[in-house]
Amino acid sequence: MTDAHVTVREELLGCVGCGIRENQGTVAVIDLPVFKEEDYAYDFLEPEKVAVKYYKDSFDSKVTFPVASYELSKAFANNGQELARLEEFISRSLEIKGAELKEVLIEGFASPEGKAEYNQSLAEGRTLALSNYISGKYPGLKKAATYRTVGAGEDWEGLKKLVGISPLSNKEKLLSIIDRYPTDTERESAIRNLDNGRTYGILLKEFYPQLRRTTFRFSFDVRAYTQEELPEIFATRPECLSSHEMYQLSEIYLMRGENPLPVFQKAYEQFPEDVVVTLNYANALLKYGKKADSALRVLNDVKNDSRALFPMAIAYHIKGDWRKAEELLKEAYKQGDDRARAFYGENAYE
Repeated sequence: MTDAHVTVREELLGCVGCGIRENQGTVAVIDLPVFKEEDYAYDFLEPEKVAVKYYKDSFDSKVTFPVASYELSKAFANNGQELARLEEFISRSLEIKGAELKEVLIEGFASPEGKAEYNQSLAEGRTLALSNYISGKYPGLKKAATYRTVGAGEDWEGLKKLVGISPLSNKEKLLSIIDRYPTDTERESAIRNLDNGRTYGILLKEFYPQLRRTTFRFSFDVRAYTQEELPEIFATRPECLSSHEMYQLSEIYLMRGENPLPVFQKAYEQFPEDVVVTLNYANALLKYGKKADSALRVLNDVKNDSRALFPMAIAYHIKGDWRKAEELLKEAYKQGDDRARAFYGENAYE
């Protein structure tokens, strides 16, 4: 209750028949907060349940080949270690509980030096060689509904990304060249001529090796998990859980007497665009973490949703700004939030 005041009425009574004199006036203006900590109410919303989830994962392999060769050698360069990393990724992917492999896409890229046609052929041959090696060790990969190998050729997009995050002083010129010239030959020629070849030398040594790569992309259909399976999956493959399964897991945490905030946080990290997940995470930050500033940052992304008003009011009240809290409560009431009705409904005082 903001801007309340106290009025004092004074009556002076004399003897019988002497009459009455009255004085009345406002002696103080005070602020009395309506909203208190015991009024905090948290509305956790149940996300929509899904029967099957779509999950995908990818791995960039830096297996290398001798110059102008398609022959894959485990003993060449750092291939032994790189193939071990790739095999670990594939093994782990194929062991996902309740997952059915639907698509395998293997794309090979080349660095953009030399003739584009030759690099395209080189990328195709090397991609096929690596595909044959891997499918020989993991024949189950070819049981996927879709199995594709693609020689993607010169990786100009990859180069743009590397240059964009680099400390190169002339990176804007480089990016302009890549965007401005329509053909690979024109681009490479312009880059070679930049500052007498100094930049091109840096690209050859530090950037181009990162572009000679093969990307493995897997897509799966993942069945819904039972409640008994949820803790194990959360500990090992949380990315395979739906937002609804995360919500179910939070209830399991509560029944166990554990703080469910880490579950709500992981759900938010995986589904940042989901309004329900965002609201739940904000409420969890307030209820289980008392983290008002963090909750307000999260709620800022959904501030136009009326369901965000009440938790925002709680956050500002925690911060000590009860005027802002009550302003939000009033707006929540206007937009039909039942929790605010107790303060600004027909039978409430203003």
